[in-house]
Amino acid sequence: MDADIQTLEQILNRILHTEPADKAQAALLDKAYAGIQSAIAALEQLEAQEPQ
Repeated sequence: MDADIQTLEQILNRILHTEPADKAQAALLDKAYAGIQSAIAALEQLEAQEPQ
């Protein structure tokens, strides 16, 4: 799961460094960023629940 989290974090980084062409694209990037942050949080929560 660590690899999945790292991949999502790389995508977040790309989103942060993407210059939106217009307000519509900026809104889509914001939604994508929020969704990916949510996915990372869910994966981290699942990872924490796994037996060691």
